Amino acid sequence: MDFIYLPNYHADIGGDILLSDIIYRHNNNELARYVAKLSVDFIVASLAYQYKLGFPTSFVIDRFTNTLISWFNNNYLQDTYTGAWMWKAWSNYENVYVIYVTLVDYSDGTYTKPIKVQTLEIGMEYGTTVEYYY
Repeated sequence: MDFIYLPNYHADIGGDILLSDIIYRHNNNELARYVAKLSVDFIVASLAYQYKLGFPTSFVIDRFTNTLISWFNNNYLQDTYTGAWMWKAWSNYENVYVIYVTLVDYSDGTYTKPIKVQTLEIGMEYGTTVEYYY
């Protein structure tokens, strides 16, 4: 496992402790793309049938909707690359370890260029007792 620099929340006490392995996931959104295309195709076919549109009109509508779907897929249903891990840091204020989860969205499959980082406090560790909020 490669060393990861965690947010150094309480450096004066010695830094942070990684509690889990880093989980990397790739989601290609293939099913969402397919459902979007199928839905639009169904709507176009229903309109063409209901209004008895001929070949030229339905062909133009089909080309337009395919262009719209491609634009939507490229802008909103791109592949996603995420990483997640759990860690804890000592809190001088509460005199306990505070447990966090970090979720990172990456720009590509190399998992080296973060786009967005989210950290959520999920619990506390009191000696041998761990209390989770959720």
